[in-house]
Order: sequence, then structure tokens, then C-alpha cells
Amino acid sequence: MRISNECAKKFKTQLYKGYFTAKYIDWPIDEKFPVIELIAFAGDFGDVSIEAECIIKNFQIPTHDYPDHVTEMLKEKFNLTAEKNYQLQVDPEETARRFDMRDMVICTIDPETAKDLDDALSIDMTDFFNTVDGKKNRVYKVGVHIADVSHFVQQGDFLDLEASKRSVSYYFPHKVFAMLPEILCNNLCSLNPGA
Repeated sequence: MRISNECAKKFKTQLYKGYFTAKYIDWPIDEKFPVIELIAFAGDFGDVSIEAECIIKNFQIPTHDYPDHVTEMLKEKFNLTAEKNYQLQVDPEETARRFDMRDMVICTIDPETAKDLDDALSIDMTDFFNTVDGKKNRVYKVGVHIADVSHFVQQGDFLDLEASKRSVSYYFPHKVFAMLPEILCNNLCSLNPGA
């Protein structure tokens, strides 16, 4: 991009130190680069909050939280009454149609500081006989466990549409911009101990 001499003079002490907010002016047909006007110095290279803000703006990451009425809607729909850690009363029919792994030792692979424990592993050791040589071989069955949100997010509903706009949760050093409301990603759909 090209900037005017006036802009270069105005911001000369900061010009190669960091990021700027700028305004597109023109792109003459015979020029290789567009002309921009620097509006303000945004911050230094390497400043974590500035770097994060640049990523958020460049990739148009949705940063708005889910409104409180979404949490209220989920609490009402699933009859949740606790103030902090919501416990879901699972319908016996729902339990019957699922493979129950609550007696297994399953360990999260998310870091200690994570709130949304949505990835985990299990290892189960089994023995079997190899029919070729008759030796007993030890086999390890590794389970990969991912939190299932499909019980809470129905195709085409508000949460589905909003989550599809966000597509993923975005993790920054100072904040997480979650794909789903906190009541789901940090509680009901999190692989919390004893849940």
C-alpha cells in the first residue's frame, strides 16, 4: 500500500513499529499499490492485545457473547435450576439408546486451565489369543471421546444457526470466543468429573 508523504511525516516515529487503522483512498489503474490514509496508530508489534485485535478484525471473528435470554431459554427447555453447575436430569429412554461409558476411566486431554473439557481419551487393556502361533497377545483399545452437543443443538434452531456463523471457538490469550453458550460449552457439554 502507498501512503502520502504527509502521513509518513505525521507517523514517522511509529511507521515501522506497529499497526495502524487506515482508510482506503484510491487505486489508480496505472499504480501497483492502492493509496491509503493512516488514521491512527493502533499499537506496537508484539503487544498481545493488539495482535489479537488485528487477528479478530482481519478474520472478522464474531466476538459478541450469546445474549442472556439464550441461557434462560436453555434452562427452561432442559429444566435446569442450579445457579452455577447445572445438572441435567437424563431421561431413562435417552440413557437406554446410548452407549454408557460412565464406569470407564476417561481422561481429558485439554489443559489444566481449560473450562470446556470437550476432548478426552481412554485406554482399555484386553488379552486375546493369536490363532496363528497360539501366543497370548496384549491389545490396547484406545477410545477418543468428543463432547456431543447434538442433544442440545437441533438442526436449524437458533443455536445451530449462530454456531454455524461462528464455526469454531476462537482461543486467545485473554479470552475465548465460544461457538456455543457458556452453559453448554463449559458445563452441560463439558466432560466434567462425575457429570
